[in-house]
Amino acid sequence: MGSSVPAAVLFVLHFAASRAFVDSDNRSNIIVILTDDQDVSLDSMRAMPRTIKLFGNRGSQFTNAFVTSPICCPSRASILTGRYAHNHNMPSNLDGECYTQAWIDGLEKQTVGRHLKDAGYETAYFGKYMNNYRGHVIPPGWDTWMVLAGNSKYYNYTLVRYNSKRNSTYLKRHGSDEWDYFPTLMTRKAIRHMQTAMTAKPRKPFFMILSYPSPHGSEDAAAKYQEKYLNIKVPRNPNFNNGSHGKHWFIRYNPPLTETEVSFIDLLYRKRLQTLHSVDDAIHELFLWLWLLDAQKNTYVFLTSDHGYHLGQFGLLKGKGTPYEDDIRVPFFAYGPRIPRQRIVTDIVLNIDLTPTCLDIAQVTIPETMDGESILQLFPTDKKRPQWRTSFLIERYKASRNQRARTVLDAVQKKVSASISPTTQSRIVERAAPDEELASNEVELSTCLNKLRTYKSKQFAMRTAYYRYNDLSKCVKRSESSKCKKNGVWNCSLPRCPEIPTVNNSVEAPSSECMQLLREKQCHVPELKCVHYSPPVWKTPPTYQGDSFCRCSGAANDSYWCERRIGMNENYLYCVFLTKFEEYYNLQTDNFQLENLAFGESSALTANRRNVLLQRLKNLTECKGAASCSHGGT
Repeated sequence: MGSSVPAAVLFVLHFAASRAFVDSDNRSNIIVILTDDQDVSLDSMRAMPRTIKLFGNRGSQFTNAFVTSPICCPSRASILTGRYAHNHNMPSNLDGECYTQAWIDGLEKQTVGRHLKDAGYETAYFGKYMNNYRGHVIPPGWDTWMVLAGNSKYYNYTLVRYNSKRNSTYLKRHGSDEWDYFPTLMTRKAIRHMQTAMTAKPRKPFFMILSYPSPHGSEDAAAKYQEKYLNIKVPRNPNFNNGSHGKHWFIRYNPPLTETEVSFIDLLYRKRLQTLHSVDDAIHELFLWLWLLDAQKNTYVFLTSDHGYHLGQFGLLKGKGTPYEDDIRVPFFAYGPRIPRQRIVTDIVLNIDLTPTCLDIAQVTIPETMDGESILQLFPTDKKRPQWRTSFLIERYKASRNQRARTVLDAVQKKVSASISPTTQSRIVERAAPDEELASNEVELSTCLNKLRTYKSKQFAMRTAYYRYNDLSKCVKRSESSKCKKNGVWNCSLPRCPEIPTVNNSVEAPSSECMQLLREKQCHVPELKCVHYSPPVWKTPPTYQGDSFCRCSGAANDSYWCERRIGMNENYLYCVFLTKFEEYYNLQTDNFQLENLAFGESSALTANRRNVLLQRLKNLTECKGAASCSHGGT
């Protein structure tokens, strides 16, 4: 603190005098600290040593903390409302599905901020809100609002400012000076707000959300941290650059990472850690001021992230959105009057639990429509612990593309009921061959038909492809393969690699050769999320100086619904993808989710077991309220 300590002491003396003759509301203050894209699996907390020490000595760490939708907008809506995505109806980051008019007219008026303001709290929000938020509306329930217009940024950003006392709203543009560094600026403003709130209204408890951009892109670190971790590399866990052939089509057909791409990942990992040091500073300073203001005994502080992150796992370059541990696990720490000290908690806690917990602290009745539960139940004062969840739903889908859980799960259950073997089911769904009796060893024909069907489904002006597809289909059905082969090879030559088809339903994957061509020759591919990377990538040091490359990180049909269960004798992930492809991992023996046990000779799923899992998953995708969402899937 340096020369600022005397000023702090003077402020504390003034604060103590202002509180000497008032009766204070005995309800606790609440601070929620939210990071953006922060993983657990890749050890991002190594960049926050003081935070670990603070919470480790004075609070609890939750080692089974997860998000229910590992993507920004849905998860943030879940955090603010205590609801699953299928109950708040913002399931993706797509335009029209993130920060929608329906959200503004509906659930935005029922967020944790609105509940606590109505209950008499002084409320404030600092940092990132929603990806598509532009500042045209100030959400109800917030006395102070200092929020980014748009997605996470560190420099050259626009802030939306609102103060209910002045009833004023304005936009302020910030530049690239050291003073403008957003994590530092929002910490400074939040602490000043806390000081003012406790001085002006000492009887009134406060609630603050500090939503940091770190370590989200553009991964710009404060200048003093830009030389840290220069020789560190992303952990080479068993799933690093491992395509794991049993997974859904996009991972199976994605080419392995090159040396250039791996070096890019290592640099990105270092930059992410550098940004988190400023959050570590912020939390340390925040706790210091809680002590100076004598508020530490009556304040709860929570730290978590909107979702995790992957860097090279399963051959994926970077990002989030998969149902695997790297993306769904998040850090979760808690401090406060009823939070045990130096406790490691292994119960499942979710992003949807934050709002119910805050309402419980504020002595506000938790609405039955909320899917989450208060984690204070884990620390009962009467020693009687209630039943707690052992499973939860992970969901990612695009509502605007009419992607519905019930439609997909019913179709899979119908196949199971028809006693279709897993091997046959896998072949039909993922390769989408025109006939169920297609021999498994005729890979060339399968690839050929996939290419031809792609042209046909996109309605290209490709008469030869259309007729060739029909000819080959007839050959298979009539067992007349010799008539469709030329010199013993299936005659399916095409002028170029086809585009990825529009994927709203169950469709086939392109061949690995096609994916390789797409990766090497073009970066803008319909229905694939692809990005071209070329030096320097970042505007602040350290910058990327390697070769340019293109990498695709996802597809339009990588939607899924999953049950993650951690019980006495079970620890698994069961997923059904939009393509009706199933994945099942036993995390008791396969912590890195390398072996899909849904199919093949080593399959752990009988028809009866699969039906049980499907029914549990159905229950979760249709649950409403904590009673059915926490215990209805069992």
